[in-house]
Amino acid sequence: MTRKRKAILFFTGFAIAVVVSLWFWCDKRDIRYEVIYPPGLSMPNSLANILGDHGEIVGSLVDDLNYAFFIWEPTGDITKIKRPEFENSQGPGRWIPIDINAEGYVAGHRNTKQQRLEAFLWTPEKGFILLGDLGGGRSEVCAINDKGMVVGSAYTADGRKHAFVWEEGKGMTDLTPDARESFSWAANNRGQVVGQMDTPGAKSFLWDRATGITSLDIKRPPGTFASVRAINDAGQVIGWFCGSKGIVSLFAWDEKNGTRPFNIEFTPHKVFLNSAGSIVVPTYSKGVQIGRYCLIRPSFETYFGNIDGEFVSLHKFLPNNMNNVWVLDMNNSGEILVHSDVNQGQLALLRPIEKTE
Repeated sequence: MTRKRKAILFFTGFAIAVVVSLWFWCDKRDIRYEVIYPPGLSMPNSLANILGDHGEIVGSLVDDLNYAFFIWEPTGDITKIKRPEFENSQGPGRWIPIDINAEGYVAGHRNTKQQRLEAFLWTPEKGFILLGDLGGGRSEVCAINDKGMVVGSAYTADGRKHAFVWEEGKGMTDLTPDARESFSWAANNRGQVVGQMDTPGAKSFLWDRATGITSLDIKRPPGTFASVRAINDAGQVIGWFCGSKGIVSLFAWDEKNGTRPFNIEFTPHKVFLNSAGSIVVPTYSKGVQIGRYCLIRPSFETYFGNIDGEFVSLHKFLPNNMNNVWVLDMNNSGEILVHSDVNQGQLALLRPIEKTE
């Protein structure tokens, strides 16, 4: 047998082994998804972007100015939340829900007619509560935990943007009063907050009320900076390394194992991490357009994985007609809320169910 023939047979066998291994790994996973199209949430009349741990979907009603937002229940019931009475004297604004906790509290921000963002909290018992700011007249929300702690960013009196925590009875706390600027991105139910600060120099931080600010010792590749984006109740952190060309790569960090880079590169948008350590990474490539003509349409790819770095395309678990999906949220039950390319961007809920042979 010639050397060329041996090489061809070797690479053919290697390729077959890789394909079979990938098929075996994907096919034997104990998960698949039931696709649910929530009734009553027709697009584009409603804009939904939040998925609660009990399967609730929260969003804005585009064509009904009498309501701030809605909450859709898995039973199919929709609760429309009326705008607060105090808004009548200020003029209508757009209420933008950002997160919902296990108690049904919704946090977000209001975009006023003056284009000024105001952080708010809504509870079934107390209705709307404006959370204030840090002296600069503008605040916005990133997350709320199950204890009612709200995190986000607000402007100070001298025009700097600072990370904050708001708690009932304590009000709004500036997490980094000495920093030039800072941002908080997420909080877990242990009261830990992750974000970025410029002190100077960009640093990732973790904050809790007992110890205050701690700089995270994240080992990053040369020529990149690290941005932490999510934290779960186990203290596991997800973030990305960003270089000069705008392409980022994913990493995990925790106190025990330190920094662990993953072989996932994507255009930065958002990553999702839940309490079980499941990770969803939506990626996209921009389309190529000249004038009115689109030569190459944008393409979307979503990766599903875990904190150990095992990733696979989410599309392998979806029906063949769902070619493109854009992830909006993931909850601690592993449910995923997406916009799909079915029925002109229909909202879809992906519910994990046990795989049957």
